[in-house]
Order: sequence, then structure tokens, then C-alpha cells
Amino acid sequence: MLFSVALLPFVTAVVSQAVEAGDRFDEGVAVALYGLVGVVLSAAWLWLYHYLSRHGELLQRHVTPRFFAVERLRALLGIMAYAAAGVVGWLVGVPAALVVLLLLPLFYGLSSNGFYDLRRRLRHR
Repeated sequence: MLFSVALLPFVTAVVSQAVEAGDRFDEGVAVALYGLVGVVLSAAWLWLYHYLSRHGELLQRHVTPRFFAVERLRALLGIMAYAAAGVVGWLVGVPAALVVLLLLPLFYGLSSNGFYDLRRRLRHR
């Protein structure tokens, strides 16, 4: 997991340089690479939550199986969204892919306490 996190500054720089240079092919490759790293990162989280759900001795007592189901769902959504952003960046264009890539941290930030908390926060606005 840490390896995939460590790749984020590199692929961010690749996307930045490709967009700055203005070469459409390089931009598509850069965004596809960013999407691939995002898929790897999300898959690492998916594996971690799956592993922890099977090893209760590593957990505090108040952690419920529902927590792991929600976190695995968030990781699966991340895998799909990063893959979609990579494909969109490659086939459609970088601006559309960047919208998806910019919305992902917002999604993860808002749902970091689970989807129940996200629904509760949205209802109170």
C-alpha cells in the first residue's frame, strides 16, 4: 500500500508535465498511468480491509463486520472510478478524466466516516 502511495507524486508530476507540454497523446498516457496507480492503490486498500476482516485478533472490539463491508465497497468504487478516469483520459480527453480524479478525494473525504455519516451530513444541509 505504501508503495502505491509513494507513486502518487511521480504520476502527478507526469500528468502535470504532459498537460503543460500540450501533447494530446502524452496527456492520455499520463492520465491512464495515474488511473492505473489509483487502481493499484485502491486494490491495496481492498486487500487490507479484506485481510483485517478475517483476522479479528488485530482489531479493537468495537469494530463491526459492517465496517469492513463499507470499506471494501469504498475501495471497489475507487478501483472502478480510477479505471474509468484512465480510460476516459485515454479515449475522450484529459479534462473529463481530471474531473473524475478531482472528485475522488472529495468522495473519500466525505465518506471517510462511512456512508451513513455521509447521508446524515447531506440531510442536515
